[in-house]
Amino acid sequence: MNSELSRYLLSGALAFLCDLAVLYFCTEHLGFHYLISNLIGYSCGLIVSYILNTSWVFSFRKYEKTWLEFLIFNTIVVTGLAINEGLMLVFVAYFGFHYLYAKILASAFVMVFNFIAKKFILFHPSSEKRKN
Repeated sequence: MNSELSRYLLSGALAFLCDLAVLYFCTEHLGFHYLISNLIGYSCGLIVSYILNTSWVFSFRKYEKTWLEFLIFNTIVVTGLAINEGLMLVFVAYFGFHYLYAKILASAFVMVFNFIAKKFILFHPSSEKRKN
């Protein structure tokens, strides 16, 4: 397995653990609905993921302007959030899974989506580095 993918999987695991811990805490201790807790946890995981992806995982940075890179990164991640929320809703409401099991399954799908999207949209040298 190439080192970039290995680093992505490790950083993804760290972001997921942050996400899962916040999901659990908000649901079990603060009494939030699991989909609201998921949104909060996912947002915390997004911050961990962005920091690790841009500083450690991907060696190529397509955009020089950090704000543009962060905007594109967030667009990818928000799409992943929509997939995550939708899958969790289906797994819990229609299949009767516990919300934590649903989170694990949904996250596996989203992790693959996020890697492919980030790699080919943000961190792939298929075109010259963009100054915009």
